[in-house]
Amino acid sequence: MKRPVAILVGLTAMFAASIGNISAQTNTPTIRTNYVLADSNFREVGGKVYNVQKSSLFDLRSGSIQDIKGDDVLLDGMSSTLERGHIIILKNYVGEKTHYLKVAARAMKVGIETWNGSRLGGRFQVWDCGTPHYVAVVVTNWPNGKPKAKTTR
Repeated sequence: MKRPVAILVGLTAMFAASIGNISAQTNTPTIRTNYVLADSNFREVGGKVYNVQKSSLFDLRSGSIQDIKGDDVLLDGMSSTLERGHIIILKNYVGEKTHYLKVAARAMKVGIETWNGSRLGGRFQVWDCGTPHYVAVVVTNWPNGKPKAKTTR
């Protein structure tokens, strides 16, 4: 009597192991998300993405740098419409930052801000060059991107 019980226990263990192997052999999805830097023409301003070359909201701002704070610069310059003598704050400027260097950048007008600098201070128009935009790329191992339903008994 002990022998049939041992065989039954052994078969049950083998059956349970085979069920475990079957479930382990089914394809489980692997999903990976990579963040890729978009082209430099695509910039984020205020949480929205713009193409700075095509958007009518962006204007070419140029002039000489008067003061620098991190990524922001104070420009004494002109716009593409040749308005001279306007002092503006250019946020998120990505070019070389040297005092009195002549620069040009496409930016969008975002408001008015106070600049407390050692040489210049006051309230000036704020133009934002935008921050880099990253795109999420999702990669999966499922064919055609979708799992197929599979039933087993």
